[in-house]
Amino acid sequence: MVAEFKKFALRGNVVDLAIGVIIGAAFGAIIQSLVSDVMLPVVGALTGGFDFSNHFIALSPKVTADSLAEARKQGAVLAWGNFLTLVINFIIVAWMLFLLVKVMNRLLQAEAAKVPLHPPTLAWQKFPQAESIVAFARGLGAARGGNVPDAKRELARLEALRDTLTAAKNTYWANQAEIQRLAVTGWIARAEGKNDDAVALLRQAADKEDATEKHPVTPGAIQPAREMLAELLIDLNQPAKALAEFEASQKVEPNRFHGLAGAARAAELAGDRAKAKTYYEQLIALAKTADSERPEIVKARAFVGTK
Repeated sequence: MVAEFKKFALRGNVVDLAIGVIIGAAFGAIIQSLVSDVMLPVVGALTGGFDFSNHFIALSPKVTADSLAEARKQGAVLAWGNFLTLVINFIIVAWMLFLLVKVMNRLLQAEAAKVPLHPPTLAWQKFPQAESIVAFARGLGAARGGNVPDAKRELARLEALRDTLTAAKNTYWANQAEIQRLAVTGWIARAEGKNDDAVALLRQAADKEDATEKHPVTPGAIQPAREMLAELLIDLNQPAKALAEFEASQKVEPNRFHGLAGAARAAELAGDRAKAKTYYEQLIALAKTADSERPEIVKARAFVGTK
């Protein structure tokens, strides 16, 4: 019994949940302080100190108090001011969380932009096809993190590696490097606000990848180009088109965790709840033996459990 309890209590997902609850509570206090002590005073200053919370409409002639708390003791009131205050609080909290998530995503992309060549003692010049994967990861991370200069530096390295492979008549890997180059160029275009160019470049990369037969002794793509195209379309608020691309990618690269999560999210954003539920259920099944929970799984279980 004791051994079973120890095994249960120290399971990865239980520990992760405990940490999440503790950090979530602390973060909630920070957000509440930010709203109450920073944002609302600013709103008050902009509105001349106007306090919405104590504005209400009396629904009973017995109500004579000026404060909402006292008025509620006297009779029925329509507390529109308090409702408006809660709506303002919600908008502020949602906006702050939105900004926080964007910053965290930028930091994660920045980490990808700094992936080192490892081991450093390896004669990397002998393996340009391997170095191109690292340059691709760096370029992708930099571009999606908004660091265009670093992305362009990795793009130049990718072009050089592609040319080296072409000169060595290593056609397969030269084509792979070109697909990587197109993808990085597409995300650079997105970072520069050239959205039409970004879509065209990533579609070109996806079509070229689809036309390439996979090498018999290599794993699949780090991230399929068509999957990246779908992500871009979600970013551009085109979820229905994104869903079509995710589904096309799944036909070639089935049961990818990232692909299923993306398809579910795209379907949800497009308003297709049936498809969203199907993909979320597939995602949950795919990760059923995992010893910790990723945010995508938490989201999937929440959706399946409430829809």
